[in-house]
Amino acid sequence: SLRSSTAEQKALSEHLRRKGAVFYGAWWCPACFKQKYLFGKEAVRTLPYVECDKSEAGRERCKAAGIRAFPTWVMGKNRVEGLQTIEELKRWSRFPGS
Repeated sequence: SLRSSTAEQKALSEHLRRKGAVFYGAWWCPACFKQKYLFGKEAVRTLPYVECDKSEAGRERCKAAGIRAFPTWVMGKNRVEGLQTIEELKRWSRFPGS
């Protein structure tokens, strides 16, 4: 089960949401579960997450965004595919102090 989030994990989750980042994933994807796990229990709830494979609306949204791999993070014109560490996400999103 997910551990409690640290202050840093919560701050990063909020920062990603504020920057307009989107985390695209699928419920059956092990790397997506690992990605969520890196944020802990509380921060995962505020992640800007889009489920790509539970509903037609989700599938359409992910198709429109050109998602080819899970997880994929998109922020404006920037996109990264595959599992990202907290440090990588901090650098990618220009988290203050990273």
